[in-house]
Parts: sequence; structure tokens; C-alpha cells
Amino acid sequence: MKLGKREITKFRENYEVQESGSFIKEHVTLAVTFDEKDDVKRLRAKWNPAEDGNGGFWSIGVKFLNDTCPFDDDEHWGEGGSGTVLDWLNNHKMIHSQFGNLTKDLRDSLSPVRGDAHGVVTYSLEPPIGIDGNREGNTVMFQEFECPNSFPYIRVGDDYMDASDGREKWNALVEKGYTRS
Repeated sequence: MKLGKREITKFRENYEVQESGSFIKEHVTLAVTFDEKDDVKRLRAKWNPAEDGNGGFWSIGVKFLNDTCPFDDDEHWGEGGSGTVLDWLNNHKMIHSQFGNLTKDLRDSLSPVRGDAHGVVTYSLEPPIGIDGNREGNTVMFQEFECPNSFPYIRVGDDYMDASDGREKWNALVEKGYTRS
């Protein structure tokens, strides 16, 4: 995700305030201009360089959003006033999207989707067969979970992901030669 100053300006024109309980992933991405980077660093935001080395994005852990903002913001809170990190990011229209793993609270609230008599709905992909006739790798299990927010989630090993990320992982394995068992 790379946002230039023009994209950030357009994003901020239609910004929707984010509420504290609305985050389902462990991090949020931030729409930050070059001039604002020092402020978000002070909030404990981190720079995430792009894999290709061209650009990147700022993010902050959801666990920091309810912390007290470490500096005054006279423009939004009056002289000497302060609020939470989330308040500051909303005031400056910076929260762009969510990314990373599901939050621990959300993972703990998931319940398996019940399938047939065998229990949890599970799909398996078998690794490809090598030239020696043996499988090259381990079977990958995908399990479907329901969440209180009604979105389906998929568990692959110890990783939880939304359905679209689960589909991407499935497709990547199929491209490597994995087959459904």
C-alpha cells in the first residue's frame, strides 16, 4: 500500500472516524505524509517497507490506540489538552485500514463451524508427490470458524485469517502443486 500526498488528501476528504471496539486485526495502517512521520513515530508507529523496496506504509499496533497521546494537540483539544492515540489519529484522519493477525480477543471469541458427524468443517490440501513417490511436505488443514461479528474466519495451523486471505493461501498452495484430499 503506497499512498502519495494526493491520495492521502482524497482519502481524508471522506474519512470515517474509527471507534475503539471496531478493530479486528492487530495493526492499523496509517495515511501519513512525509511532514507527519515524526509525529506518528512518537505514537509508536512503525515503517513497513514494501517487499520490492519501493515505498511502504506506516502502521501502529491496536494495543497502543487507547494509550494517552504523548503530546499536546492544541488545535483539537485546546491549550495543553490531550486524548488517546486513537483520538489523535482520528482528529488527523490517518487510520486507513487494518492488517495483520486477528486480535487475541477475536480469536478467543471464534467458534468452529459445525459440519457433519465429524465435527468442525475442515478442508485439507496434500503436498505434491515427489519423483521418489513420497509427499513433499505436510498436509495443510483449513478449518472454518464463526465470529460474533458474523464474518467467517479460517484457521490454518495457528494462523487465523479472514476468508479472502484464506482463499489466497489456498490458491497459493494449489499453484505449488497441493491437491485436495
